[in-house]
Amino acid sequence: VWGVTASQASRERVVERFGIEAYLASQYPPPERLAQTRMLLLGVKPFKMAETLQQLSQAGLPDDSVIISLAAGWTLEQLRSALGKPNPFVRAMAN
Repeated sequence: VWGVTASQASRERVVERFGIEAYLASQYPPPERLAQTRMLLLGVKPFKMAETLQQLSQAGLPDDSVIISLAAGWTLEQLRSALGKPNPFVRAMAN
């Protein structure tokens, strides 16, 4: 389990609270770490989703990694199109 956060302060909170590896979004995890990813939970703001998916695709996310999206307003077709890869997607909504 590892995470990606937007700021150094939130990265430090995640590491301390959950005891997991965390990377800054601007630096992304090392390619070898991303290559081991089998499931990815994306909790990014909807306006950042396209950029995030493009970065993940370019960084080498494996085609068989399941991606769970919490972004409101994004259809499965939009998610697949933005990623540009055949990964399976799941949409989940918080209440």
